[in-house]
Amino acid sequence: MRVLVADDSAPSRAMLRSTLSRWGYEVVLAEDGAQAWRILAQLNPPPMAILDWVMPELTGPEVVRRVRETHREPYTYMLLLTSKNSRAEIVEGLEAGADDYIIKPFDQHELQVRLRAGKRIIELQTDLVRAREEVRVMLNNLQEGLVTIDFDGQMSSEISRAVKEWFGAPLAGENFAAWIGRNDASFGDWFSLTLESLKEGILPAEVTLSQLPASVKDNGKTYSVRYQMIAKPGNRTEQPSSERPAVPSGAPERGEIAAERILVIITDITEILSKNAAERHQTELLQLFQQMMHDKTGFLEFLAEADDIVRSLRDGRDEGLDRLKRLLHTLKGNSAMFGMCRISEICHNIENKIAEEGEAQAAL
Repeated sequence: MRVLVADDSAPSRAMLRSTLSRWGYEVVLAEDGAQAWRILAQLNPPPMAILDWVMPELTGPEVVRRVRETHREPYTYMLLLTSKNSRAEIVEGLEAGADDYIIKPFDQHELQVRLRAGKRIIELQTDLVRAREEVRVMLNNLQEGLVTIDFDGQMSSEISRAVKEWFGAPLAGENFAAWIGRNDASFGDWFSLTLESLKEGILPAEVTLSQLPASVKDNGKTYSVRYQMIAKPGNRTEQPSSERPAVPSGAPERGEIAAERILVIITDITEILSKNAAERHQTELLQLFQQMMHDKTGFLEFLAEADDIVRSLRDGRDEGLDRLKRLLHTLKGNSAMFGMCRISEICHNIENKIAEEGEAQAAL
């Protein structure tokens, strides 16, 4: 592993280079803070750095601060080498972003142990970056869209490519409800209200989760939306899901949420719905043809009666609400009997609408 040694003292650089080389490190040298910063600002800098505190151009803490401000990956482990031993000065170096420090004159065994600790941190950080990249590649190749949100609706930075292709990239600071609700306002409003209920703990989490909107429409497409709680670290309780209504054993009491985020799973079901509609249409045509062949006279009578009912409804010859309801009920039943399910469903929906409006007027 490469280690940058930055020290304006030639004897110190030589001693550290000899010691670190003996321990198996590849040493990169810098004579002052400015040179150290240029090396660490490169595309592939040494993953570890030993920086003298007092150097020309830039001090050790100043170099550390510049590196941390870039937020670059992979992570650089930085150790300050100093003769300062006051608590305030050590705190200053650590607040600048240094990972550790060692006071001169130092014990070589102590330095070796601190470098081993730094090496472990670098290896763990490298594994984390690699794992995150693997997750990103996986997300970008999924057919489903995945987003994780907190209980304020704020999204994590990892959003699968499919979701961005479907709904466009979210704006800076835009929450999930506002993003998806751009072209489906009812989804956004419904989601926001239900999420607020989840935060308040009015009902058990699994009940509230099942009330979140299950579909969204955007640009002529329909998407199913499912939700899964993501457990807090160390919490082994099975988390509720919008697909699993049963209350898990050991579920939290009302007002408690044994999770820290929600996984949102979005699937484009437009083709599935279209295929189902086409299959249903074919089935209805087959049933209709079979009824015609089985009872041609009855089918012709049904068509004549249905035509008369539709004309009555269209021309306003309903003679009151009760007769309208009877006509709709007759048309619904006859349509179902002859396999015309869609007409039957339309009549059923109209009946429900009439009933709902009647209840609302009665309540007033």
